[in-house]
Amino acid sequence: MAHYPASVWIRAFAYPAILVGFVLFLFFAHAVFSDHEVDCDGQEMNPGQVCGANALTGGGGRSYESMATEASVNRGLGYAGMALLTAGIPSAVFVEVRSWHRGGDW
Repeated sequence: MAHYPASVWIRAFAYPAILVGFVLFLFFAHAVFSDHEVDCDGQEMNPGQVCGANALTGGGGRSYESMATEASVNRGLGYAGMALLTAGIPSAVFVEVRSWHRGGDW
């Protein structure tokens, strides 16, 4: 097995972490920064309510509980994106500055 310097492994982590973290954060930032736990057309929902086209008649809408579960998962993915960015950006800066000071070696 080939022996690679630590900078190769850090690069192998840092750049994919930045890419995946940015995509996750981009798609799920609304869940992280939302004012309400569950929204229906911009309005806060409470337990037991239904959101959807037929919310008045009680049929065909999405329940508060199902929307709260989805919001919780989306919020977790948004925070995962933030964590990957928080780890990936300093790692990339560290390895590139270190490489630059060593004359560009891998």
